[in-house]
Parts: sequence; structure tokens; C-alpha cells
Amino acid sequence: MDKIVLLEKMINPFNILNLEFSNLSNIINSIFYNNYFDKYFPAIIGLAGVIIGSLISYLTNKSISQTERNSRLAIQRKNLIYAPIYKELLQLSNYVDNNKKTCYLNITQESYLSDREEEYYYDGERRKSGLFIIWNDIKKDIRKNYIPHKVEKSLNDVNSKIDIYTINRDKIDKEFKELYVKYKIDESYKKIDGMRDCSLNLETPAFLFYKNTSSTDYIKEIYDRYGFSEPKYEELRQNIENLFKNLTKEIDRKDLFESYDLLCESIVCARKEIDKLIYYITNRYELGRELEQYE
Repeated sequence: MDKIVLLEKMINPFNILNLEFSNLSNIINSIFYNNYFDKYFPAIIGLAGVIIGSLISYLTNKSISQTERNSRLAIQRKNLIYAPIYKELLQLSNYVDNNKKTCYLNITQESYLSDREEEYYYDGERRKSGLFIIWNDIKKDIRKNYIPHKVEKSLNDVNSKIDIYTINRDKIDKEFKELYVKYKIDESYKKIDGMRDCSLNLETPAFLFYKNTSSTDYIKEIYDRYGFSEPKYEELRQNIENLFKNLTKEIDRKDLFESYDLLCESIVCARKEIDKLIYYITNRYELGRELEQYE
């Protein structure tokens, strides 16, 4: 019977809990009342100090190491990604400024075309093409993941504005060629003796890409270039004059000029965004200045 009662007491969870509390109390009493605490207190404090010190040292070194790593990577990104984009945007901005008198731009966006399209002729004037190829190359690989959202958005906006401008520019060329046929320029040219198998093929006049200009000087230039002052060219001269007199009326250039202005604005905005990023990295990680976090 005693064995059964003892077994019930052992199984009872409250008895087990009381036993554990009793043992813990005995251990604490042994430490404090048998002078164990006084005896081992210095060792306990020393061990705790070593552990806490080591932990603080580890966390500090880890933080410093992470900061140095972040600085090194940020500087690498600046030199390998951001700086080349900024340099190309600066060159593109200079290209636009150098062609300010006209709204005609020829901007290459694919690297495989950069050599072939580097120079072009327009109205007898040799010009360099503008280049915007680095960003398009970066978008094709992992470097794109290191471009902040604001910068990426501004660069994509330049892409978009170039495409819109190019569409409007090519539309002017297309409409001029249609009017060229409508006003029978080539047809009247071939009526002239000795010109039956020839084509005049006048290029799209530059003045169409000027906001404020006149066709008078251009017509005179054509006459001087081809020697159209002779009487036999009378019909051709009349057709040419009719064509250029109505050219700006028949060709709507509003979209061209608007897309040109928007493209110029997008280039300036993209330059400002990437300039802010480069400024932040240079001052924060290279010069060690405290700056607000770049966003």
C-alpha cells in the first residue's frame, strides 16, 4: 500500500514541480550560505566580462567590416557603372547644345551601330552622331540591379524620348518625299533635255527642322548648286518654289518640336539624378562626410 501511495505522489505533476523548486532552493542556499558565492564571484564576473567584451568586439568588427565592404562596393559601382553613364549623358548634352540652331538630331542607341553611325551628312554638313548606348548595354546584364530606381526611371525616360523624337523626325522626311512627288519635282526635272534618266533627289531641307526660318535662302542655294537659273529650268523652278512655299503649311512640325524639347529636358533630368548619386558616393564613402541617405 505504501508503495502505491509513493508512486502516486511521484506521478503527481505538482509533487514533481515542488521537488524541482525544492532542489533549486537548496542549490541557491548552498551557494549563498556556504560562502560559495563569495569564493567564485570574481571568476564569474571575469568570465561574464570576457564573454560580453568578446561579443561587443565581434559586433563592432563586423559592423566596421560591413561598412568598409559597402564603401568599397559603392565606389566600384560609381567607377564602373555610374561614371560612364554620366560621361555619355554629358557628351549627349553637348551634342544637343552644338545642334541648338536646328531640331535635327541623330542619336544612336545600339552599340553595334556606334561605329557605322558615328558620322553622317545632312544638307552637305558633316556631323557626329549623338550616342546613348551604355545604358542599353547595362540593361542587358546584372549591372541593372545596382541602378537606383530614380536613376533607372530617368534613363529609361531618355530612351523613350529618343524613340518618340526619332519617329517624329522620320515622319518629316517621309512627308517631304510624298510632297516631292505631289509637286512633280522629279517629273519636271526629267522633262529637261538630257535629264531623262536622272533623278534630282533633293534631300529633306534643313529649314524644316528650324523653329524660325525661311525657305528663301534654301531655294537660292539649290539654284546655285544645280545651276537652275537657265530658262530651260523654268517649270522645275516653279514647282520647287510651289513646293517650298507650301511646305511648312502641309507638314505639321508641332510634334517634332515638342518631342525635341522633351528629349532635351529628359537628358538634363537624367544628368541631375546620376550627378546626385555620384556626389553622394564621393562625399560619403571617399571623403567620409556625413550626408543624408541617398533615396
